[in-house]
Parts: sequence; structure tokens; C-alpha cells
Amino acid sequence: MAVLLLAEIAGGALALDATAKAVTAAKSLGDVTVLVAGPAAAGQAASQIDGVAKVVVADDAAYANGLAEPVADLVVSLAGNYEHIVAPSTASAKNILPRVAALLDVMVLSDVTAILDGSTFERPIYAGNAMQTVKSNDSKKLLTVRTTAFDAAGQGGSAAVEAIAAAGNAGLSAWVEDKVAASDRPELTSAKIVVSGGRGVGSEENFARTTVRRYPAEVIIDAAHRSLAGLIEFADTHKSTRSVGMPGVESVHLSRNPGHGERFLKLFGKPARLTSSDAERNDETTLAQVFELTGGETLNRLLRQDNNRIGRQIKEGNGDAEIVDALYWAILTRAPSANESTAMLKYLSAAGDRRGALEDVAWGLLNAKEFILRR
Repeated sequence: MAVLLLAEIAGGALALDATAKAVTAAKSLGDVTVLVAGPAAAGQAASQIDGVAKVVVADDAAYANGLAEPVADLVVSLAGNYEHIVAPSTASAKNILPRVAALLDVMVLSDVTAILDGSTFERPIYAGNAMQTVKSNDSKKLLTVRTTAFDAAGQGGSAAVEAIAAAGNAGLSAWVEDKVAASDRPELTSAKIVVSGGRGVGSEENFARTTVRRYPAEVIIDAAHRSLAGLIEFADTHKSTRSVGMPGVESVHLSRNPGHGERFLKLFGKPARLTSSDAERNDETTLAQVFELTGGETLNRLLRQDNNRIGRQIKEGNGDAEIVDALYWAILTRAPSANESTAMLKYLSAAGDRRGALEDVAWGLLNAKEFILRR
């Protein structure tokens, strides 16, 4: 199968990041031919991207300002030789590809995040709250790919570059002028991480003034409970009770069977059960809290339960790398970095007690800033 990829041109030059990420997605579909509707220099830059088989360049005044109508006509004139037509999910491509789809009488799949096969694709819907799998039976598949979902293809390619004639200009639109606000901000569609703040934050400098706070006592203990798939029991309370559902901490002196859960909650500032307002909560950080997190009985009991997440992973016969990955996702909701994974696996390989070493890994993650602190 052959793929025609529409290169992203910005300011008369190749937008390398967006185009290279689109190449990564497209090359799983077949041989990639990159179409550059712009200057020859942009075509030479595209030819150096790994995975590109060929570059065709239409260097014509009709395409100098990126008008959607003439570029769409150019794509349609070349479409006969290709089963897939791909572009990065940019404002420019989203203006061009729907016009191409209308001229070819096919649908366009936007914001594709995964390519399952030549006809089946995944994309987010409902503002990213759900993922949709789409199978297209069209003779030509048109798709824009969300660049944040793919790594950029490397450099070092040497594809052939061919100059082609313009497809003509029907005169449906004409360029008058561009008014572009100057900004040093990156293109959000290609950003790996986007940190947002309310209007009240005001400026980049004010982000640095954001107060770092510890999570409330019941959030920490419930998160630890859920992360390790263990059970924390509170005195005189049903076993299934979560601490966020408790009205307050019963005095450990009055309880018939005071437990470590109550002591943890009290130590981390949850108000007493008879306190009239949650405003009485104590958010101070103390040395006693440090001792509790690093050597306290509450987390220790969770870690040592036979059938917790660690125990189940071991019983299922999972390897160290798989268990470390599972613990990171369960506790920090992310995968370990390459350096973290290497360090953890090195520690586990040298440990004589595998179960104890895995408990140490989990204990370390439960004491990480990512787990305890919030902004």
C-alpha cells in the first residue's frame, strides 16, 4: 500500500516536528511519499526524514500562502496512486483534508492516535473521555494524526526529490494578508505535556508561587489502600469503609479496639469525630509524619498483606520489570522512566528476598513527592 503524506508548511519552511511525527504514523501503512506544496528547500528537508520513500514538491505561487482550495486540488490530482492520504492534525491540514474528502466522496478520520491496520484506526471522542475504534471501507482512507501520540521519525534519510507541476488554481479563494500575533508559545498540538492554570494565575512567574501542599490524611491512606489493593481496617467500623467516608477520627483512647488507621489519620491532621467543622483540620507537616511514612505500621501492614498487589503479581508469575511497571502505574499513575526502571531492576536483581525488595520499591513510591504532595 502506498501513502501520500501532506507535509506541514509554516512560514515558508517545513514544520519538521509535526511532519516527522506524521511520518512515524504513516510508515506503518506502506511506502510514504511526502507532498510538499511549497518551496524546494522544504522538500529537501523532508527528504532527510527516516521512513520517507519519495518527496514530490509543487513549488508554485498558488501554494505560497497555504490556501486550502488550491492545495486540496493538488492532493486530489495525485490521489489516484495512493490508498491512504495522511496529514498531521494541524489547523492547516484540518482545513485542507475535509475539502479533499468532499472532492473524493470519502470520509476523513481526524485526530487518529493509533493505527491498528490499514483500515482500522483509534481516535479520541467526547473531549478525550472515550476512545473510538473506526474501520473504514472507503477505497481511499483520509486521516489526520494527532502528533502527540507518535514519536518523531529520526533524521538521516535520503529520499529522492521530484518536482511536479501545479494542479491549477480555480480561483475559489485569494490571499489578501496574514495577521499573525507574535508568540513564543509552542504549538499545543505537538506538546507532550500541557500545564494549564486558571485566569487568576495571570503569568508564568505566578506558577512558581503556587503553594505545594500535602494531600489530606484520608486521601493519602485511601490512595495507598487502592494502589496496593490491600485493606486498612478502622476500629469499630465496617471493613469496607473508606476513610473519606468517616465523619472524623474517633479518639484512640475511647475506641474499644484502636487501630493503626486511626492513628495515621490523627497524625496527618484529620479532625476528631466530635469536631463541628472540617476547618479544624491540621495541615501542618511534622517530623512524626515523616517517621510514619518511612517506618510506620500502617503502610507496613498494607505492604505485607499476602494478597495485595505485590502478592498477586508474584503468584501470577510476572517478572520484575512487569511488576515494577504495574506498581508505578498503580501508585504514581505513570510508567517508570528508563533511568528509574534500570535502577529498580538493578536493586531487585541484587536482593536476596524478592518479595521484601518489591515491598521496598512500593514503599519508596508511596513516599515520593508525586504521591504525597499536590499543587
